[in-house]
Order: sequence, then C-alpha cells, then structure tokens
Amino acid sequence: MGGVRPVLKGSADEMRAQFAGLEESLAALYPPPSDAVLTQDGTREGIKYRVYTPRRQGDMAPEGQLPVGVFFHGGGFVLGDLDTEDGLCRAIAENVNAVLVSVDYRLAPANKAPSQLQDAIKMFEWVGSSSLDSWLFKTEPLTA
Repeated sequence: MGGVRPVLKGSADEMRAQFAGLEESLAALYPPPSDAVLTQDGTREGIKYRVYTPRRQGDMAPEGQLPVGVFFHGGGFVLGDLDTEDGLCRAIAENVNAVLVSVDYRLAPANKAPSQLQDAIKMFEWVGSSSLDSWLFKTEPLTA
C-alpha cells in the first residue's frame, strides 16, 4: 500500500467487511504470534476482554508483580475487536514487560453512544480496583 491510509466507505457492516478483507490481505506480512506472551479471554458484565501476560525467560512462567495497562482497540467505536489488535497487544505486553488487558467494547451503531465509553470506563475502573492475584500484577497504571 506504500504508506497510503485506506479509506473505508459505506454502512457499518460494509466497512467491517472491508476492514476484514484488509486484515486478511495483510495477514501474510505479520510475524507469527509470539509465544513469549500468555493470553486468557474473559467476560465481565457482558464485556469481553483478553489478558496478555509476558512470560519469564527460562521456565516460561509469568513473572511476579508487573504493571498493568488497559488497551482499547481502534476503529472509531464502529470497527475492531480483540483479534484485530492481537499482534499489537502481544508486542506491547512482551516489550514493555507489563500485563495488558484488551477490552472489546460494544460497537456502534448497534449500540448507541455513550455505551462504548461506558464500557471502557467500567473496565478501566474494574482493572484498576481489582486485586487480581491470579494475574500477578500490581494495580499501577502504565503512563505514556
């Protein structure tokens, strides 16, 4: 594509189909998923999420006390899901050495605004206030 940003047009369903086609055509260019990161899917109050935990070298067990970040996929609240940003989330967790919780908020237009923002806030607050010992992280937000 030579640095050109694709423009998706049409209804939400048409744009989702175009986006899926774009993802499919680019998939061969992506590296295989890293095995240096463990993933676990879950649902909280009807909102899907995926936890990415980096593995320790040697015994490949998750490291103790890691910082945590919360990730919201792109797509303008209309496109995207846990799988569209899986490679990026794996790279962030591995290279930052942090647990990352990716949130699959409800998409528009099937879900009217501000449901997307409400999902994001609900999950951010849940992750920040949880003592999720099984995730092995400190509840310290990542800062950019």
